[in-house]
Amino acid sequence: MPAAPRLKTPLLLGLAEELRFAPRPAVIKDIQRAIETVGLIEPGAEYPADWIVFRVTGYRREQPGSVLESVPGSVLLADLARLIEVLSAQSKLARSDVASFGEGFDQAELTRRWNVSRKTLERYRKHGLLALRVLGERGRSSLFFPRATTEAFEQSHKEKLGSAAGFRRLSEQERTAIRERAARLRRRAAAPQSALARHLAKKTRRSPGTVARLLPRAGKKRSRIRPRTRLQVLEKWESGIGVGVLASQAKKSRPALVRLINLARFDRLEQWDPSTRYPADAVLAGLLTPDRIAAEFPRAATVVAPPPETDLQSLVDAMSLREAPDRETERQLVRAHHACMHLAAKTGRSADALDVSETCLRWSAKLRSALVRPYRIVVIESLQSLVGLDVLRADPALLAEALLRGLAAAGAGLELFVPASAVRRAIGGTLAAPVSLAVGKALTEFARSRERELASLRDRLAAPRALKSLGAINPPDWTEAISPWQHALLRPELRRPPENLDPSHAESIRLRFGLGPQRPQTIVELASRWSTTRIRAAERVQRAVAAAVAR
Repeated sequence: MPAAPRLKTPLLLGLAEELRFAPRPAVIKDIQRAIETVGLIEPGAEYPADWIVFRVTGYRREQPGSVLESVPGSVLLADLARLIEVLSAQSKLARSDVASFGEGFDQAELTRRWNVSRKTLERYRKHGLLALRVLGERGRSSLFFPRATTEAFEQSHKEKLGSAAGFRRLSEQERTAIRERAARLRRRAAAPQSALARHLAKKTRRSPGTVARLLPRAGKKRSRIRPRTRLQVLEKWESGIGVGVLASQAKKSRPALVRLINLARFDRLEQWDPSTRYPADAVLAGLLTPDRIAAEFPRAATVVAPPPETDLQSLVDAMSLREAPDRETERQLVRAHHACMHLAAKTGRSADALDVSETCLRWSAKLRSALVRPYRIVVIESLQSLVGLDVLRADPALLAEALLRGLAAAGAGLELFVPASAVRRAIGGTLAAPVSLAVGKALTEFARSRERELASLRDRLAAPRALKSLGAINPPDWTEAISPWQHALLRPELRRPPENLDPSHAESIRLRFGLGPQRPQTIVELASRWSTTRIRAAERVQRAVAAAVAR
C-alpha cells in the first residue's frame, strides 16, 4: 500500500483542512466535483484560486483571491489527484460509499491490465490517474480506481502505456555483457564514466542512468555513515564541541564534517515535519525572514516564555489558575506562529537555510508555550470531570502522563486555529473552542485506554489513606509536550544559564536562543549585530554553549 500523499499547494491544503470534519455525503460530492475538474485542466494553463475552490466545493469565497492568485495547470493536475485521495482517506470511505462512482479496479487488477509495476502506477497518478482510498472489511485501506476515469486516462495516454507494457528488465546475462563491454572499452582508451554510460546506452537501447548504475565506480569506495552516527555527531556539535575536534575524532576533513552535520540537521527537520499542517494565508506566505515576521507581529517578538515549575504539585497548581488571554495579542501570536512554521518548512540543505528553519522552530516553541499557558486549566477541568484529580494523585506517574497528553492535544488544537476565519464565523475568535475540543477528545481516549488502572486506583482510594504528596516529585517539562523539537533545539541547561557565566557568553546564549523578552536570532543576524563574519559569530555562540554546558 503506497504512503498517503502530501498536498503541496497551500490552496488545496487549506481545502483539505476545512473539509476534514465535513459530513461524508458532502465529501463524496466534493470528490465527484474534483474528478470532473481534473478533466478540464490543461497542463500549460493557469487557473485562479476562486475558480478552483468553486469547482471543488460548489461555493464562492467571501474574499476572492485571498489565498493564491493562480495555480499552474501541471501542478494543479497532480495535486487534485492527491486531494481526492486525501479527502477519501479523511472520511474513511467504505466500498459501499464509492458505489456512486461505478465499477472500478484495485491496484493489482490495474497493474495486470496495463502490465506495469506498482511503481509505474504511482508515477501515472502524478499525471492525472485518479484513485480513492477505501476501507475493507478488516479496516485496511486500499486504492480504488474508478473505471470511467481510468479508461479516460487509458485513452489519452495510449503511447505511454504501450511503451511501459513493452518494458523488460535486464537479465543477469545482459548485465554481465554490459560490464564486460565497458571493461574492454576502458582498456582501449580512458573515458569518463558518464561518456561510457552514454555510449553503451545507445548500443543497448537503455537509458544512460540504467547503464551507469551497472558500471563499477572508479576509485576507493567510501564508507557510508549511518543516520544514527550522524545524529550523534550533531549532538556533540550542539553541545559546544568544535568542528575541528569532531573532524579529528571522525578522521574526516572539516568541510566533510560540516556537510555531515548539515545532513543530520536536514534529516531531523524532516522528521519533525513543520510543513504544511498550518492554515495557508497570503500574508504569512510573504513573510520570508524572521525579521519580517517580527515587523508584522511586534507583540510576538517580545513574548516571554512561562517560567518552569519546580515540582509536580506546583505544576498542577499553576495549571489550575484561570487566566484571561488578550484577544489581540493572542491573534498576533497565533499568526506569527503559523508564519514561523511555514518558513521553517521551506528549508534547504545549506547552513544558512537550516539555521533559519531551526531559529523559526525555537521561536514557535516559545509562542506555543505562551499561547497554551492560559488554557492549561482546560486540561485540569477535563481530567476532573472525566477521571477525578484525587484518583490520579494516587499514581503521580499516571497523573503526569495525563497532563502531558492533554497539553499535547492543546498544542494540536493550536495548529488548526485560524483567527481570520474564526472572526468571520462569529465563534469568538479565540483558542478556547479548538483547544477544548482537542483536549476533551485526547483525554477521553486516555481514560478509555487506562480504564483498568483507574478502576484499581478508585478501589484503593475507597480505603481511608492519605493521598501521596506531589511536592517532592520532579515535574515533566510541559513545553516539550507541545513542541517536540524543543529538547533538541534548546537544551535544558541553556534555558536557565548558570548565574556565574561570563557576561559575553550569557548575552550570546540569550540572543541566540531568545531567552527573555526577545525572539531567537539567526547566525546571520548575530553577525550583523556584532559587526563580524558569520563564522566568527558561530564560533562565539559555540564557545558560549560549551561554557554553559560544562558548568
